[in-house]
Amino acid sequence: MLDSYLPLNASAVPSYGWWTKRIHIGPYIWPGHDSPSLEEYQENIVAVIPHCPNLEVFIAERSLGSSFQPVMDALALHGFHFLHTIYLVIPGKYASKVAGCLGALPCLVAAQIDIETYVALTEDTASGLQLEIPYIQQILLRGHTGTLLEQLRKCALPLLSRFSLENNTITHNPTDVERFLTHHGSNLLLLDLKTYVNVPHILDLCPNLDSFAFNADCHPTPHIANIVNQPHPKLTTIGLHGLYYAFEVGTRYSLAMASCPSDTNDIAHLNDLIMDALNKTNFPELLRIRVVSRRVLEDLKESNSLSDSGHDRWIRWVQACASAGVRLENCTGHLLGQLPP
Repeated sequence: MLDSYLPLNASAVPSYGWWTKRIHIGPYIWPGHDSPSLEEYQENIVAVIPHCPNLEVFIAERSLGSSFQPVMDALALHGFHFLHTIYLVIPGKYASKVAGCLGALPCLVAAQIDIETYVALTEDTASGLQLEIPYIQQILLRGHTGTLLEQLRKCALPLLSRFSLENNTITHNPTDVERFLTHHGSNLLLLDLKTYVNVPHILDLCPNLDSFAFNADCHPTPHIANIVNQPHPKLTTIGLHGLYYAFEVGTRYSLAMASCPSDTNDIAHLNDLIMDALNKTNFPELLRIRVVSRRVLEDLKESNSLSDSGHDRWIRWVQACASAGVRLENCTGHLLGQLPP
């Protein structure tokens, strides 16, 4: 059934394997049970891949565990002709091998890698091989990304134009991101950092950005009005992660106010300062500001109303953006305050 070759008889129907362009292993959903890794299915996965010579997409939303290397070897041997997109979830101990495995897939265009566990950066890992991934255009990293960032920093990524990083709940060194962008930031058009970073320095490293998103709830700059060291000439779209306390709605806001009201109010004030800094002086080509958190939109919809101070904040932001000719959008691209049905 999975024979990978076209039949010799031209009138016969080619096998399922020949027509397969996508392998997608979904998440394990079973209430009350932990999600097992794919180690127990390693032989089956490795056996199927050679029968799919036209494979274009490989997605594994469950941890590959120790099957990571055999699966990647099979993809490199049998799926390299057309494979352009890959999504992997792996333990941290294999993070140092990811760059080499991606380099063995010459047609790769987009990759998402989730690193589940922390692993210390060793001297051997840091020295790593300098590889080229010639056609990759988009990379999304999540979790414990330090080791992989260090290896990708030394890779040649000539076409990389979109980079995303999500690890805002994990302690990390912001300089990991800065070192990576020192090498690859100049070509980026889109940068999405759901993490703790020095925004002015990041923008200096990425002069050609058209779209940039960062976490508005954890900005490290002491003087937030100085969100740029110099006006950024090309940014048209700015996305804001966070803003969980700005409109004073939702369970998260209620719990935060109950446990630490002063910090919660400080973050909301920080959001105001950030919005003040997102102006045409700092970003002369700015067209839109987008609140990218779905949680904020869900909280607004569920509450169906705002407190007086939350409503005042929304009015100030809307009026400031309107006077500057900038759209203030929610995560769907509609105007902020326009709730979905």
